[in-house]
Amino acid sequence: MKLIFTFIAACFVVSSIMGQTERTKITEFGNSRQLSRNNSDFENLQGVRAERHSLKDFSFNQPKVSQLKSAQAVTQLLDSTVEETVDAATGKMILSEKILYVYNSIGNYIRYLNYSWDMNISKWVVSNKVEYSYDGNDNKTLQISYTYDTSNGIWLGSTKHEYTYDSNGKMTIDSGYKWDINTSNWVGSTKYESTYDVKGNQNQRIAYTWDINTNKWIGSSKYEYNYDSNGERTHYIIYSWDTNNSKWVGSRKSEYSYDSNGKFSQLINYSWEISENKWIGSYMYESTYDSNGNEIVWCYYVWDLENNIWVNEWKDEYAYDTNNNMILYASYNWDIINNKWIGDWKEEYICDNTYGYQLFSKNYSWNIYSENWEISAQSTNYYSQHEVTGTINVLSVVINIIPNPVTNGFRISGLAEISTIILSDINGKIVLTKEVANDEYVSTDALPQGIYLVRINTGEGSIVKKLVKR
Repeated sequence: MKLIFTFIAACFVVSSIMGQTERTKITEFGNSRQLSRNNSDFENLQGVRAERHSLKDFSFNQPKVSQLKSAQAVTQLLDSTVEETVDAATGKMILSEKILYVYNSIGNYIRYLNYSWDMNISKWVVSNKVEYSYDGNDNKTLQISYTYDTSNGIWLGSTKHEYTYDSNGKMTIDSGYKWDINTSNWVGSTKYESTYDVKGNQNQRIAYTWDINTNKWIGSSKYEYNYDSNGERTHYIIYSWDTNNSKWVGSRKSEYSYDSNGKFSQLINYSWEISENKWIGSYMYESTYDSNGNEIVWCYYVWDLENNIWVNEWKDEYAYDTNNNMILYASYNWDIINNKWIGDWKEEYICDNTYGYQLFSKNYSWNIYSENWEISAQSTNYYSQHEVTGTINVLSVVINIIPNPVTNGFRISGLAEISTIILSDINGKIVLTKEVANDEYVSTDALPQGIYLVRINTGEGSIVKKLVKR
């Protein structure tokens, strides 16, 4: 049940939440090796960013709306985001998009509805939605996206993902489907199968595509991961399926480096050159951090085959407030003609000082003529308090975290048997999974200060507790 109190903030756009706006096409500078981002360039960059987000200790904390949890006893959840964009004719902000978020009784994100503003009738018109389902352990098992058919007033399937997990809650299968409007059936699209080592590290991931001729999943690529004694990923190799010889053939590999604090610092990716029978540099990215462990610069380089050197390509910069909430995210392209960084897009955030909720955001694009940032959109996030049970099944015992707030570690009292605990941050990222006995000490030395949710899975049921790390 939603409480009467509503926390409303007028705020600016999060393009990362609302979807990326059209990127500035920098074509005035001539040949610009990928200085102008075409679709393949942008998809590659997004893939690279997704790759670095998968790092075990990746610290990038760009706000996400899904599963945005609260630190309060009565959970404060994101209800809606309203986007405005700049009208090219008037230069004024006009309504553009709206997203409504729906949660279940334990605070899981189960649906969002997307609306577009119809200027002709001055109303919000629904355009698409995504729905989610979960199992008894709070693992997402189903995700279906729909588009709204305005002519017939019905929802039409678009894409679907089905997920399965092992006994440790690790995702083992992600099966993707797309809706076939001709047969009105779901048709296979992509599938990913993952395996893990005894420490819970992903050691293999195989990608498949659906063959419509044979109605079978066909292997397309395979990733093999390796880790050091600390569980940090050290390298991986990508294999492609050779249909002629029916075997996996190495095509790419990546090597990781970490700084003295154990933070990811560098990844170098190589491609296999068949004609020369050796690995050739492909791309590299590096991260640097401030004294609080926040990432402040991420640089992406490509290998110059002519000169055998790494050359600048893209760069992201971040800034934070005194509470370590991100307040700036700016991206740049390298102008190889003038040897300088050229703005691409920028996002500015204002967050709640107490709990770090993202309240305001603005989105800017780079004007290549005036060489200045120009605002392109803004959004408003609306939050309210919800009564969230925090339980899947009602437990007959009282379970507590002691102490709380915590500095170095905590213990859980009231456990009748060995249970699994899952710690996640306010963005929903899992930072720790561990089996514990009653009153067993759990160290938090490796965790930065902040707010966490602790899901305790027992044989009788599950409960979610708030944890504050100071």
